[in-house]
Amino acid sequence: MTDTRLIEHWLPINEIGTEAIRERAGAIPNPEPHQLHVWWARRPLAPSRAAVACSLLPSDWDHEAMLEVLGTYRGVHLDQQRMVDARAQGTQERIGYQNRRAFTYNLSQEQQDEIAKGAQSVTNTTNSKVLDLTAGGGSIPFEAGRLGFETIANELNPVVTVQVLQPGAVRQPDAGRSGLARRPGCATLGPCPRRPSPSSWPWWL
Repeated sequence: MTDTRLIEHWLPINEIGTEAIRERAGAIPNPEPHQLHVWWARRPLAPSRAAVACSLLPSDWDHEAMLEVLGTYRGVHLDQQRMVDARAQGTQERIGYQNRRAFTYNLSQEQQDEIAKGAQSVTNTTNSKVLDLTAGGGSIPFEAGRLGFETIANELNPVVTVQVLQPGAVRQPDAGRSGLARRPGCATLGPCPRRPSPSSWPWWL
């Protein structure tokens, strides 16, 4: 068994950087979440998922499989640059992305199982946990839950502590825009019991 992690050898910086830009670019009907409160550490979801996944998986994990887990594809940054160039030149060429924005992508149960096996191979435990001591707007705990990991999170910001990092609080896709479901007796944030709808933006981010 090797303890070398994927993030030590490879991280798709261009792809996750582009997806982070796309995450903030989409229009939503209500005020953008980052305008509702001053988040001193409001991390984009795409890099948060990449950081968690690549830190817990072995270095020989398949790169294409990881891009799929992240909800993106190789060369998305090149498509973005082509669109920028087309706008600058005033051309009418139709250029677009090959995927929806990465944060809307939900893993299948099969993908979660494969990630759990991969994490077990380097951590030697069947119950890997993610610890975030400065959770900010909750991006890392949220994405860790979507990947299937139990998460322990801490934040000094009282707004976050009261509204986001409540013990046992998980996002329910049918609970409404400001809905949280509680799991009594649970001291940590855990994996979502149901996969969030692709259109359900986590309201606190």
